[in-house]
Amino acid sequence: MSQLTPLDEADYTNTPTRDGTAKHNDDVNVARLLKKMPILRTDDGFDEQEVVMETPPNQILAPLPISAVKQISKIKETHPTRNKTLLAILRSPFTRKKVSLATRWSKAEINISETIFAANKDVWNTVFETKHGIIVSRVSLETMYPGLKVHISVLDCWSAVLNSEDKFRNKKDPKRMFCYCNMLGDKDFDITVNEEERIKTFNTNMDRILRYTEKKTIIGFDLLFIPILYSKHYYVICFNLTQPQVHVIDNLASKADFDAKYGQRPQIMQKTLCSYLEIVGHPLASELKMCKPVRLEMWWRTHYNSVDCGIFVMRHMETYKCTPIKVWLCGLLKEVEGQRGQLNDLRVKYLVKILMSDINIQKDAIVAEVRQFAKVRDEEKEALKKSRFERIKERVESAI
Repeated sequence: MSQLTPLDEADYTNTPTRDGTAKHNDDVNVARLLKKMPILRTDDGFDEQEVVMETPPNQILAPLPISAVKQISKIKETHPTRNKTLLAILRSPFTRKKVSLATRWSKAEINISETIFAANKDVWNTVFETKHGIIVSRVSLETMYPGLKVHISVLDCWSAVLNSEDKFRNKKDPKRMFCYCNMLGDKDFDITVNEEERIKTFNTNMDRILRYTEKKTIIGFDLLFIPILYSKHYYVICFNLTQPQVHVIDNLASKADFDAKYGQRPQIMQKTLCSYLEIVGHPLASELKMCKPVRLEMWWRTHYNSVDCGIFVMRHMETYKCTPIKVWLCGLLKEVEGQRGQLNDLRVKYLVKILMSDINIQKDAIVAEVRQFAKVRDEEKEALKKSRFERIKERVESAI
């Protein structure tokens, strides 16, 4: 302010008294300063006589009674909830989420997988749990060991993990929702089942997924994935909710008739989903209902692999964005070009990603278990490795 308005030093210093102390004339000095500063002065200007004012006796407020003070102290200020938007730098491609097939196992992946595949703990111990009530036991995750068919609850874990990563989605990518395998039970696919009961079951499960993902409606999502388990085989159906399409993504390259192979399940799921979309007022419900399911023909489909269908479904759900197959970045080789090694690699990486997900309440317990297993003697670890396939297979068959 001294640069804008030259001030006299006498205006803002204290007047010395005879005994050497300063006499504080704050009110007068402040008035003089304000008078010389037009930027702070009103149109009428300031008068030293007007600066020092006293409240008239008739305007002095009486102190509030203690009862009123207590009531006021109970009042809490409320502020509207602000929508949290994730910074662009935390979204992909800045944050890598898709499991890479080009990298070797990290030390953490090796330690965690060896701890789980040691199969030396109670099969019913909970190793994956979410705040919404998804609970998966140890024996289910042990089915991720190479050579075993993945348990259905593992795919439910995977759907929960993928849904949790939606906040990291690149804005250019489609918004996807991942459902659980039991959207409809086996009995619901029977043509004799009352359609209203089937729709009721589906609607209940869809509302549960929306609640778990903390979403209010399915409207606004671009792609919907529903994994299917039929005759001990997994495949996934992708519903395009922006440009109505229904894609059946199956790793088996069988040339069997569509209806004979899938038993009308894609059509029944499509019809049930469209009934749900009509109820919630989705604008493309009627158009999607008219689409014919199409089976995609990827070059990495298999003729001889009937064990890894669950891993294929997990990879397809993770990477498919409804792009043409030639630009679909799945990363899998052909069956005769080393694909089995890639699938075994994914088993370990997917296992670790599920267990170390932020939504897993048991994450810290798993970390503690890994540290404890690291103290086991090397000879004992080697003995566990030699027999773990047979031991895990026996545990799975007896428990599941």
